[in-house]
Amino acid sequence: MHVGLMKTQLLYSPYFRSLLGLGLSCFILWLFPSPAFDACFPYQGGQFGCGVIPDLLAGFVFILVGLFIGPSSKWHYIIMLLVFGFLGIAELIRFGDIDHLFINVLHQEFYYGGALASALYLLIKYSRFNRQCT
Repeated sequence: MHVGLMKTQLLYSPYFRSLLGLGLSCFILWLFPSPAFDACFPYQGGQFGCGVIPDLLAGFVFILVGLFIGPSSKWHYIIMLLVFGFLGIAELIRFGDIDHLFINVLHQEFYYGGALASALYLLIKYSRFNRQCT
């Protein structure tokens, strides 16, 4: 088999795309303020500069990048959901607030950003599917 053909087959492999999607999502999450590290945007202060907006953006970007780069398969979605769920509660685990885990999950902006990204992803997939059917 030709070496160039093997490289392109590896590049379009669903396993490689899944690893690339997860890895790039985690790398992008590491680049800007995330809920796991309580970082703030340098140009803003207060609640929205240090809490709400970075958390929403982190969840949104993590899910959007992971879903668009990764393959459209059930196992990739499950792995993304598990990693996303762990990253959302990383702050609670870090500070030892496990007792209030289920109460505080409703107040995690990271999850709301991921839900917005999932809704956008489903809307784009649905519109593409309907455009192909007509």
